[in-house]
Amino acid sequence: MTYRGAPLEGAEGGLIGTMEHSVLGTRWVYDGLADPVALAALARAVRGQQDQAVLELHSGGKAVGRREPDVRLRSSAAGMQADRAAASSDDGAAAEVSVDGATLRIARELGAEMPEGPSLIAEWAGGEAVLACLM
Repeated sequence: MTYRGAPLEGAEGGLIGTMEHSVLGTRWVYDGLADPVALAALARAVRGQQDQAVLELHSGGKAVGRREPDVRLRSSAAGMQADRAAASSDDGAAAEVSVDGATLRIARELGAEMPEGPSLIAEWAGGEAVLACLM
């Protein structure tokens, strides 16, 4: 899912809903498959070109520390070239998005069938799962 400060033009079918933030006001929540920014970030993560975000803790407007994630992400690929996303399909358990000649398969359910290839893998205490892969 993605969280935006304004409606995403052309992505009306991917709108999950709106919510009210106490400071920022109305926010729009989309299925990430409808958001080209999310797809580009996911493709970079699969390719090993984008690191996992750091969770910073703030108090009184100042950074006071960081928290280690409960889930770590790692890529099985590195140095692959970034591309733009295009058409997509969705079978329920996983969705596929065309990325300039390659296909990015994104798990919608943990344990979805994923082919071999460069992958983004989530690891947590006692388990791991492939979140996305390039086919």
